Amino acid sequence: MLQLVLDTHGLTVKKRNKCFYVIGKKSRRMISPQKLSSILITTEVNMSTAAILLAAQHGIAVIYVDRNGKVRARLWSPHFVGTAQLRLAQMAYSQEVGATRWMKQLILYKLQSQLEHIEKIQAKVEDQTACRAVVKSIGETLVRIDQLAEVSPEQVRPNLLGLEGAASQAYWRIVGQSVPVFWQFRLRSRRPATDCTNAALNYCYGMLYQLVEEKCLAVGLDPQIGMLHQIQYGKPVLAFDGVEVFRHWVDEWVLELCRSGRLQASDFDQKETAVYVGKGGKRILIPQFRQWLQRPRIWRSISRSVNNHIYQWMLELAQAIRNTSSL
Repeated sequence: MLQLVLDTHGLTVKKRNKCFYVIGKKSRRMISPQKLSSILITTEVNMSTAAILLAAQHGIAVIYVDRNGKVRARLWSPHFVGTAQLRLAQMAYSQEVGATRWMKQLILYKLQSQLEHIEKIQAKVEDQTACRAVVKSIGETLVRIDQLAEVSPEQVRPNLLGLEGAASQAYWRIVGQSVPVFWQFRLRSRRPATDCTNAALNYCYGMLYQLVEEKCLAVGLDPQIGMLHQIQYGKPVLAFDGVEVFRHWVDEWVLELCRSGRLQASDFDQKETAVYVGKGGKRILIPQFRQWLQRPRIWRSISRSVNNHIYQWMLELAQAIRNTSSL
């Protein structure tokens, strides 16, 4: 299954012969809905009502993202994915000790991924003393998190977030040194980014958020009921949770694109102090991201594609909720 990316200003999408008919200034093409998993719109595009209904009929999400890769809107089929009972159980679970265990495991996996990434790039870091200190610090944080009492999520959440935040700051101080000089950075900058590397990371995290949200829905979970991230109106906070496990896999991949020269300065746009992924960068990152998702990776002693690891992680949460509530 493919993702149709509409990134050319002024495209028109209509329905013709039970297919999507994409009309541009220089070309036209027919695309069967059977081939698509989603439609990603990154610029101003005209999409007819008939085309939107065709997407809904085939369960194809239509996703609108901004220049940072952040989802601004999503159109789904009106058919509710999963069961109302599971979502009610999810709400109850989010306030129980089971959620505390899941939150702890989430952050433990995240910090383990940080250490694995640092191990891979250690030879590329000039300040080896600082690198060893960060490895030691994150290792100690892992022990402290593992020892946190399994009390209610409300009680453990502040300590867990504080420990995770300190470890992540230390991680980025090392990772930012592991790329060629042009790509180096001292601090993470989000929306907007202040350098090309952070702009690429932000954009790819945006795609990862989309994917994790899709997996939540696929296993019947409500993306707006989180465990670590508390409910925020209209925000897919469970996707924010799920992303944490896999965020540093994206770091490895994006920084390798920077080191290899596949990303260039010309692939980014700058507006005053803000840096965004430009059209050229999107044409590299979007298809490369889709290919990366299909790569096999060993995690928890099992080799699966990145995409399937993400699905399995969210499926395990859904199963834990069902087991706890006897659904």
